[in-house]
Amino acid sequence: MKYYKIIAVVYMSKDLIAAESNGTSDPYVTLSLGNKELSTNAKHNTMNGVWNELLEYEQVYMDIKDQRTWPVFSLNVWDKNKVLKDVPLGYNYIWLSNTHFSVNSFELIKPKWHDLYLPKSNKQQGKILMAFYLF
Repeated sequence: MKYYKIIAVVYMSKDLIAAESNGTSDPYVTLSLGNKELSTNAKHNTMNGVWNELLEYEQVYMDIKDQRTWPVFSLNVWDKNKVLKDVPLGYNYIWLSNTHFSVNSFELIKPKWHDLYLPKSNKQQGKILMAFYLF
């Protein structure tokens, strides 16, 4: 067991639900690991956000040879609102061992689409494209 830096790359979403009266959303992504939550910027008036943003987690304790010790991320996509409370657009739990990842290399890897689910009904809606790098 040792400490790793994990870099999550949030590329894009597709087929998100419309939360705004104009038929679009202002989506942003939050990705949590333990008590650390990181967010992307909000994209305005779209149901297919493109971020290409890096979210970095330092000091993640795991055994690279034992996937049972690998972390599980909590992912949420939200609609950004200026006045009212932000609206959830979808969620998923991302098992690092079930993603596309690279260890100790910045060589580009093919990202993976992850399904998103509605918070109350658990109905599948939308997807998010991500990849992970471990150092």
